[in-house]
Amino acid sequence: VEGATLTVTVLSPGDRTYTGLYSIDPGMVRMDIFVNGNLYWRGLMDAETYSEPYERARDYEVSLQGTDFGILDRRRWEYGGGFMSVMDVVRRVLGVCALDDLPVDTGMISTTMSDGSALNLEDIVVNCENFINDEGEGLKLKEVLQGVLQPLGLHIRQCYGKVYIYDINGFRKGASREIYWTADRQDLGVDRVYNTCRITFSPGMRSGNLFGADDDFDAPPTWFI
Repeated sequence: VEGATLTVTVLSPGDRTYTGLYSIDPGMVRMDIFVNGNLYWRGLMDAETYSEPYERARDYEVSLQGTDFGILDRRRWEYGGGFMSVMDVVRRVLGVCALDDLPVDTGMISTTMSDGSALNLEDIVVNCENFINDEGEGLKLKEVLQGVLQPLGLHIRQCYGKVYIYDINGFRKGASREIYWTADRQDLGVDRVYNTCRITFSPGMRSGNLFGADDDFDAPPTWFI
């Protein structure tokens, strides 16, 4: 889930004109950015923080922040169980982000069906019981969106008035241009390293483990991840 953030600086016409924004419910204020009359980016105002200069009465700068997928960390799945296509799940989630009226472009998905036809997310069905934990509480919508896209190696982002769902291989086949490396410094870094880890499995809609309700599974003494 490749979200984006936005910071807009506006002039406050009077004293504390925008202070009420910090107490609004998440998702109540939408931010649309237009370039040359065309929608470039859309998001929802992040109302968690707010500040402004206290010593001036008017015409001072106020910074307003917004995110497109940021609200997904605050909202949970509340659409029950049952079966639903991957695209329907995506549309439900986009509706929470106020992005459901934008066209969804899937033209950069390189994965195909066994007969060579293009992958259609309308034809892939998931059981929404997996979006409800053992306590009966829905998962956060970001987890839901990641859960239906990650097995297919798909990414999602919003820009230029569209929502793009793509994979890296499909993106690579798009338009390209030659670039020139001009920096004289490169860095080598490593990610976190774990000495021990524990892998847990939640069966969700079914009992037992992946190998059958009565089968045992012996893990090797050493796992390389």
